[in-house]
Formats: sequence, structure tokens, C-alpha cells
Amino acid sequence: NGAHSLGIPSGNLNPGSYGDFFTVNLNDFSLAGHSPASLLPMLVFTLGRSAICDVAIGGRMMVQDGRHHLQNEVLARYDELYRRVWKEEFRA
Repeated sequence: NGAHSLGIPSGNLNPGSYGDFFTVNLNDFSLAGHSPASLLPMLVFTLGRSAICDVAIGGRMMVQDGRHHLQNEVLARYDELYRRVWKEEFRA
């Protein structure tokens, strides 16, 4: 695998290890009515974003409990930009 070819230890999830994974809320409405046998196709083709709970990239949690780790910062920056743009628009 790729990690092995780069000399990076892989194959386990331990604190301090690299890992890319996501967790899914199996009780999410986007999975309602589907059997365990159809779970993999559902995850690949039709999973709703509301079902994604956590995302780790390179061993770092990017999304926890459905919230991106930069969500508050991004929203604050967007809000600031939005106010500046519309404030200037109303001046003209």
C-alpha cells in the first residue's frame, strides 16, 4: 500500500498515528429503510452529508460531531466580508 511504500507505519488507529477515516450515524434519515447488505452502496452513492459525524485526515480531526474545526472562523470571516460588501453597495 501507499503508506508502506513511503515507510510510514500503517494498519492501526493509535494516538499519534496517521489515519484518514470518517464515521457515520447509522440512524441518519438518509440511511433509513436500508438493510446492512445495502450499506456500502449507500455510503458510496447516496449518503447524505447529515450522516457524516467525524472526519480525520492525516490523523487530525477535521470534523467532529458534524462540525468542521474551522467552521466558526469561516463563518465569522464570511460575515465580515458580507457586511463590508453590502455596506459599500448601499453607499453607492
